[in-house]
Amino acid sequence: MRVLSLTTLYPSAARPLHGVFVENRLRALATQGHEIKVVAPVPRFPFTASVFGTYARYARTPKTEVRHGIDVSHPRYLVVPKVGMTAAATALTQCFTDAIGQALDEGFWPDIIDAHYYYPDGVAAQKAADHFGLPCVITARGTDINLIPDYPRQRRMILDTADRAAASISVAEALREEMIRLGATADKIETIRNGVDLVTFHPPTSHTALKDQLKVEGPLIASVGHLIERKGHHLVIDALTQLPDATLIIAGGGEERAALHQQATRLGVADRVRLMGEVPHDQLPALYGAADVLVLASSREGWPNVLLEAMACGTPCVATPVWGSGEVISTPPAGRLAAARTAPALIDAISAVLAAPPARADTRAHAENYGWGPVADQVTKVWSQAAATHTPDGWGKITPFKALAHHPRALLTIDTEECFDWRGGFDQWTVPPVSALEKLQDTAERAGLQPLYFVTYPLLADPDIARRLRQWVDAGRAHCGLHLHTWSTPPDGQPLDAHHSFQCNLDPDLHRQKLDALITLFEDQLGRAPLTHRAGRYGIAPWILDQLADRGVMFDFSPSAGFDFSGQAGPDFAHWRPLPHRRFAAGRHQWVFPVSGARKWRRSTFFASSQTFRDQGAVRNFALWATSTRRLTPEGQSTTIMADLTTHLLKQSGALLTPSLHISTLVPGATPYAKDEAGVDKVLTTLREWWAFAQDRGVSAITADELMAMTTAYQRRRDT
Repeated sequence: MRVLSLTTLYPSAARPLHGVFVENRLRALATQGHEIKVVAPVPRFPFTASVFGTYARYARTPKTEVRHGIDVSHPRYLVVPKVGMTAAATALTQCFTDAIGQALDEGFWPDIIDAHYYYPDGVAAQKAADHFGLPCVITARGTDINLIPDYPRQRRMILDTADRAAASISVAEALREEMIRLGATADKIETIRNGVDLVTFHPPTSHTALKDQLKVEGPLIASVGHLIERKGHHLVIDALTQLPDATLIIAGGGEERAALHQQATRLGVADRVRLMGEVPHDQLPALYGAADVLVLASSREGWPNVLLEAMACGTPCVATPVWGSGEVISTPPAGRLAAARTAPALIDAISAVLAAPPARADTRAHAENYGWGPVADQVTKVWSQAAATHTPDGWGKITPFKALAHHPRALLTIDTEECFDWRGGFDQWTVPPVSALEKLQDTAERAGLQPLYFVTYPLLADPDIARRLRQWVDAGRAHCGLHLHTWSTPPDGQPLDAHHSFQCNLDPDLHRQKLDALITLFEDQLGRAPLTHRAGRYGIAPWILDQLADRGVMFDFSPSAGFDFSGQAGPDFAHWRPLPHRRFAAGRHQWVFPVSGARKWRRSTFFASSQTFRDQGAVRNFALWATSTRRLTPEGQSTTIMADLTTHLLKQSGALLTPSLHISTLVPGATPYAKDEAGVDKVLTTLREWWAFAQDRGVSAITADELMAMTTAYQRRRDT
């Protein structure tokens, strides 16, 4: 599988011990053949001088590096200290979104987004994955579940993310149970504990020799972790006062170093407490191997890796009874759980282990149950299931997908149809003159746009129009697709009324006959099979997409984003995001590209979020009443309105703009938008002016063939 891992918990050349447990899991997964790339952002900071502490390390972090064969990038994101957690999540979301877009631009199409630590990383990763329509699996690791949900807003965001995620992994059963208690769905959470590198961490040749190298006589206690209150080093120092023969070595760096030194001095044990600072990961086995017992006095832990690392070196452990610690110390050879997180309880547990230490070989055997290989197997299973079940099926599960990543494109789409009475006169119509098509084609080519003509049956049946369209298509100057008007496509059989003008209201068997008749004529006149389709009056439905897929038409341009036709018995697209979507039909991905549009609050410059219209109810009804629709078309709209909508659409998606135009508008008086030649010229002028504006905003043209090739390449990469 191709996996893009998003997390701020990852080592770097500047911080080699940070999040090493995430790296170890991904290394194990990479050995199984997964193609993995990591995006591990760090806060933006300008100065590298050591006086700035941790922030200087952020500044010294390389932009890119390769660690153990895995490509790692470290983009910067804005963090303002002490401003609040929500701002960090917002900045991280944009950072992850940019990172996925860059990966897509470079040709790396992930099958899964892998995220670590639920807040803010997981929340941000899920939002970015939603933006691209990618499945996301999030691993809960500790304080993201046992502390951060104490804040109501963050709890809501975590639960919403857990609901949207393809799956969640917890590194301890206690974390899984807490997620369920908070309100997450149990069936979507799998407990997969961290493993331990059984090669790096192994029993020493001589435990006594290692102690001699450290010049330690008597019992040696090790306490490993950041020097912060949560790790409980101060409690171990307190316990040392009642363990007169023992020496304590504390490995780790952090803000509590001075306080811990002062505490040891005050208690009279400073000569038996060694603060070693940060110890490189590859040097920890020697410390573990020398220790008689490792103590972890944390107030919170997910799955404490330090315990397994020590056990793999044959060293028994003592830990406070919090969260995943009890799942690690689960047998007598592993060590003891203290009765409480207090110095007296630690004294009792440490004394018991020192008085009757388990055989170091037995402690090692306990750790051997937690190698990284089985962990990687379990994660692979979760990833595979998430990727498979995420494939959209049906209408309600159709998934937005930002197919064009960071480079917005525009594809000019033309409803190439007969002239009829838009007020409901479906029984009488005429074919527009070829000159109308020629005028549109000339305007488009001068602007550098290649039109996608959706052609109805009457126009295909007209020899002059069909001949001209075929010339343009054969010359690579245009692309043609299907446009099914129910009232003008044989065979007859439905009433000629507004209700049945929507394709979705036809009898499926009759629709199938009309579709086959339209395809047959298309192939006869244009000499090729149709690949694209737009439903007449935007009347698309899932079963219509299925019929199209059965006939090899895998690219639909029907939904009109932001518009609700349900009052006319048509479909409702008010909640549709203006993004490319994909679904699964006929064993392949089928792509649905909405007509670009949105809803705007009346008497306001602000556009409404598509989420506002997702659910039925009073809020939606009010929003429908309080907004007006805007479609990206020069028909009946000024350049200013099109520009405002374009700005909104680029903020929403930045993916694909599908401006639309009816060919009948270029016939004076045939539509309300151009009553005379001056009106026709105004429509085309607006189109040209809008395109100049869009180009200034970084939009470039794309052809239908290029768009189909791009999406087909994505499907091919997923399939392989």
